[in-house]
Amino acid sequence: MTYLLCLSPIILDQSFPRSENELKIVACAIGELQEFISNDKVHLISTDILRQFIEDFDWTATNGTLLSEIYNFLSNLFLRQDASLIDIDKYIKWCDECGINQYQAHPVPQTCKDQGLISCWSDELGKILYLHDKCCSNEEFFIGVACAYGFAGECVDKYDNPNNDRAFPIVDQNNIDVLVDAYDWSVPQDIHQKSVSIQNVKKHCKVIGGTLEKPVRDSHYKVKFTGHRSWTFSNNDDPVPEQYLKELVEITSYPLKVIKTALIDGYLPQKYLKLEKVI
Repeated sequence: MTYLLCLSPIILDQSFPRSENELKIVACAIGELQEFISNDKVHLISTDILRQFIEDFDWTATNGTLLSEIYNFLSNLFLRQDASLIDIDKYIKWCDECGINQYQAHPVPQTCKDQGLISCWSDELGKILYLHDKCCSNEEFFIGVACAYGFAGECVDKYDNPNNDRAFPIVDQNNIDVLVDAYDWSVPQDIHQKSVSIQNVKKHCKVIGGTLEKPVRDSHYKVKFTGHRSWTFSNNDDPVPEQYLKELVEITSYPLKVIKTALIDGYLPQKYLKLEKVI
């Protein structure tokens, strides 16, 4: 599971001199975020507007060394070309080109004052929230706002939101699992009706990371997974009962629909960002 985050204004907006305490909090939060990014647990959102924040640093802060570290991190982050940075400009441009104006400015964290580029952040997040809600239910979020204070080990921020407008969850390393996976899989629509045969498992378990071991004395086969417990199935259960297949979800971290597709077809289905459903 991979979560999609937008950096909070505390981290991203250094267009005015912040206090040394705030800079220390940001630097600490960046360190924690970097670990999540390196482990592919988090991907970060990038847009033209958010990238412009990097060009507007105010270098009159009390601690120039900390500010330089923050600048270097953000610059390197928004220049990287790997999958950990998700450029969603095409979705924003689609919204603009279609003349869509139903979105509203996104609430801002309570720790943010009306200064710097906060209104730009709020407007951009409002567009992203509008796009987000076009491709998922109102009961879930696959995008969150990375809280500087939370990732630095302090209390997670809250929104200044007297009207209780819909807003992305503010998350840190402890509550990030309130989000759902930012990606979905291209699987057959009727995959829930299909069965997985014993032969499917024997032939294709390697696709989901398993290694098949033949039974020694009985009819039970064992599939080994590096770093995880083994999974056992019997030749007498054909097709494999779904309740047994569900055990593979925890072992492989793949959804059941992906496991069934991979075992039946012999390859992992294509993974795509949920925002692709918008356009």
